[in-house]
Amino acid sequence: MTIYDKDGKSLRIVNGKWINCKSCDRLNLEKISGGLIKKLLRNQVIKNSGKEQTNRVKRVKNLKLTNGNFYTGEMKNGDPNGQGTETFPNGNKYVGEFKDGSPNGQGTETFPNGQKYVGEFKDGKENGYGTYTWFDGEKYVGEHKDGRFWNGIYYDKNGNITTKFVNGQEWAGY
Repeated sequence: MTIYDKDGKSLRIVNGKWINCKSCDRLNLEKISGGLIKKLLRNQVIKNSGKEQTNRVKRVKNLKLTNGNFYTGEMKNGDPNGQGTETFPNGNKYVGEFKDGSPNGQGTETFPNGQKYVGEFKDGKENGYGTYTWFDGEKYVGEHKDGRFWNGIYYDKNGNITTKFVNGQEWAGY
């Protein structure tokens, strides 16, 4: 079993003491059958045979997920659930509601190039009403379905309608 801190550094226990961890003395650990560690506090992830162990931490800060992203917010059964923020290595950031580890409900996703989506998500994809704004001021306002523009209007940077979407079909020439 390996325990990782928020920076991804592996931690060890030698002679009953934590090695390489400044905050580990505050960990509340409970041994269960097979010697696994069940309870943990903020900033630590337990891995065993490549699988993250579920835990009952209700609120975490800068938790490194197994996919390499960092998460701050509410968790349930080891997955982001409720309000939270997920930060990706490429600079993308999602702030909003989660369900079973994926964006679900109202949220905002921002990108390093200045683009932003504000709206509804389902199963990690834009789904429902929302606004996608590009860095140059162009935007799409309307319904999304499975991450695609569905029923809405695309505006240029001056606010002029350039394209309309109906049931996922693009209608240009406005």
